[in-house]
Amino acid sequence: MLLVQGDRLLAAGRLEEALAAYERLRRMRPQASEARRSWGRTAAALFRLERYAEAEGAARRALEERLPPDEERQARELLVFSVFKQGEAAEAAGAIDEANRHFLRLVEEFPRAEAARIALYRAAENLRAAGREAEAADLYERLAARYPGSDHARAALALASRIHESGGDWARAAQDREALVRETTDPAEAADALFGAAVAWRNAGEPLRAADRFRQFAERFPEDPRVAEAWLARAESLEAAGRDPEPAYRAAWDTPAEGPGAYHRAKAALALARRRLERFRAVELRGDLEARLAEKEELLEEALAWLTRAAGVPFGDVVTEALYRAGEAFEHMKEALLASERPAGLTPEELEEYNFLLEERAFPLEERAIGFYQKGVAVAQKTGVHTPWVDRMFARLEALVPWAYQRPEEPVAAADPVPAPAR
Repeated sequence: MLLVQGDRLLAAGRLEEALAAYERLRRMRPQASEARRSWGRTAAALFRLERYAEAEGAARRALEERLPPDEERQARELLVFSVFKQGEAAEAAGAIDEANRHFLRLVEEFPRAEAARIALYRAAENLRAAGREAEAADLYERLAARYPGSDHARAALALASRIHESGGDWARAAQDREALVRETTDPAEAADALFGAAVAWRNAGEPLRAADRFRQFAERFPEDPRVAEAWLARAESLEAAGRDPEPAYRAAWDTPAEGPGAYHRAKAALALARRRLERFRAVELRGDLEARLAEKEELLEEALAWLTRAAGVPFGDVVTEALYRAGEAFEHMKEALLASERPAGLTPEELEEYNFLLEERAFPLEERAIGFYQKGVAVAQKTGVHTPWVDRMFARLEALVPWAYQRPEEPVAAADPVPAPAR
């Protein structure tokens, strides 16, 4: 009768009276099955009274008894939520270490409970709010590993990666972003995570891993506006690692793109030109002059073709760099011709004639260099774009045709850190 009486009082919300009835039952008939079953009811009453620590104790006592399955399940739920509520109460009081102690013991004891995921996330959030970001990141990663596939896991990985990025731990940031790629079913989130992982590996000093992730991104998300940027970044990473970047640079150039993507295409064309110019400069005009000269001229033509492509994409810094490098290449060709090895066995008269012919062939190259520099300066003056390449072109014109060019006292416009289109 006392169990029924207590249950009626509990249902009526007369919680203190219900507790007294259950206590009398256990005192009067301690061995009765009703007394054993009263512990679960006691836990429920204490929970509703917000006496969560006592509710936890009563729920644990109930689980020591042999209860019907539904009552055992209810007692276990009360235990879980009593621990969680103790964490919440400590959290509200600003005692985050105490709050996290409750949250984490819930996770350890009842890892499969729905509340465990929330508790672990709350513990990490408490640490992050307190500025203890490294500890927070550890808990976020622990959550993602323990509860894969959950919304909390995805949010935790995103937050952990940002914490590691802000702290300069790029390798862990990359690992978290890669885990997020595996977790998410949202294509946009996956694209951002994979691109971020590639950038993080690059910043971590792992160019080959970065190159691989940039390739994965470009192949998996071909419609993303960052594809040209990804191919360019892959090429640069491969080049930094001493690997062949040519296919990736070409892939960047071949990617249809507008806006920022077009800028990365142009940078790829510049890189392809630069690589040919490096080989062009390395060819020495010695031995078989005609053969070496033909090789050098072929490389120059290839470089000029890529510089022309780059200059055709209207970004001020790209256009001015392309024009400067073209002019510089023709100056180099002129100097290389004049310094080329002379054939052996020439008489003084023959040597004089040979030098004259070389000069006739060399000096038109200087005129072509001047033409590129003049075009670059004209572009700068017309568009208001000022870059370091413009300064270099002015310097070369002052050296080559000082009577015709004087540098303006002030640059036309300050260089913008974001490439400005040449209008």
